[in-house]
Order: sequence, then C-alpha cells, then structure tokens
Amino acid sequence: MKPKNSLYFLRLFRTPNSEVWLIDFKGQRLGVIHLHFTKCIYGDVILWDKITDSEMNDLISYLKDWLVDTIQDRDDFIFSVYQAKEIGSYSDTVDHDDYAPTKKDLKEHGVLINKMLSKYQDARGQLNEHVVKEYFAKLGFVSIKASQQLDALKVDVIAEDDERLICCQVKSGKVDNRKMHDICKAIAGIDESNGKRKIIAIVADSFPSTVELIKDGLEAKFGLRVWSILKSQILQELPQYRKTL
Repeated sequence: MKPKNSLYFLRLFRTPNSEVWLIDFKGQRLGVIHLHFTKCIYGDVILWDKITDSEMNDLISYLKDWLVDTIQDRDDFIFSVYQAKEIGSYSDTVDHDDYAPTKKDLKEHGVLINKMLSKYQDARGQLNEHVVKEYFAKLGFVSIKASQQLDALKVDVIAEDDERLICCQVKSGKVDNRKMHDICKAIAGIDESNGKRKIIAIVADSFPSTVELIKDGLEAKFGLRVWSILKSQILQELPQYRKTL
C-alpha cells in the first residue's frame, strides 16, 4: 500500500481477529502496527526511531485513511503510540545467551513496560465504557459517554428514556461496600435529572455476596435506586466482546 510522502504499510501476518503491519517511512523501517478487530478497531503503533510532530501527524492520518478505513466498518478506532527499543530476540531455536540484554537495557525496558501498561489500562477503560454504552442502547435507552465534568463525579455513561435517567460508573475488578458507597454519594449529589427518576448503576466484574443488602442500605440512605450490573451479564447481551473484555 503506497500513500504519498513515501510511507508504506506492509502486512507481516494476520489472524481472524488481528493483523501486524510493518511501517516503512522514507525508505526506513520505522516500526510496526498491531491491529485487533471487534466492533471497534484497537491498535498499537510501536516506533523504533524518533520522528517529528509533523511526521507523526502524517503517519496517524495515513494510518487511518489508507489502512484502518480500508479494513472493515467500525464504531471507533482506539490506538496508542509507543517509542520503543528492541533489547533482544527470543525463539525456541535461537541461543538466548547470544542476545542477553544489559542491566541498562532492562531498566529502560521496565520504564517502557510501565508506560505501556498505563496506556493499556486507559484503552481498556475506554473499551469498557463503549461496551456499557452499547449495552444500554440495546436495552432501549439513549446512551452517551459522560462529559468530563460528570466523569470527575464518578459517572462514565449516561442512559435515559422517557422516565428514567441512569448515571453509570464502570469499574474493573471487584467493587466492595466502600466503593459502592462512594459512587452513590457522588452521583446522588448530581442534579441532572430534569424531572426524570434518577438511577445509580454500577458495572463491575464482581460484587460482594451481600450486594443486595448493601444496595438496600444505599437506596434507603440516598433515596435512589441502585443497580449492580455484572460484566458477565453485559457479555451475554453482547457476546462479540467476550475476547476483548
């Protein structure tokens, strides 16, 4: 594939749900692109050499126009860009001792891994919110991602119909009694109902075994309905996301 400005994409390999492309920029092997497909397309751009801001803008523009847009229809394209350094190669057939990294290499690699993990958590959080928004839409609500102002007040997704306004917080892992209380306290103070019945929804991987008793106490304290929604419930309605959540 050859867009202008001497930028090439060469596919290295593919699976049913992913592809890896080599980036050739101005005759130099610049890096690789890892793409993963669901209703959204998720990508990691790993660069081996530094480029200017202008060149980066060109790369992202061409990546979207010449590669991502030609693969499949999508709801969104979420990607992260990394500046990386190769510190070794690993194979069942290669003697790893010939490619042992130095202590400095390992330290630099550790910093890069921490940055990548942080980016991964951010991307995963965005994916969770997107799936929850789609889940409420499937239930018949008009759903949107919450504004930054509401996000600061523990609201990730807003869903509503003619009678109800659902303020939803999406969490990873298990949500305990204290976290549920903090979420309800923050959302209870938000006055955005416009006369509709406000409901607090909490989405998580798991809840305490006494979650129904906890919700009874929170509903009595804050005067609002509280829904606890397991991600497994959402995946029953949206099974196409089972491999990505």
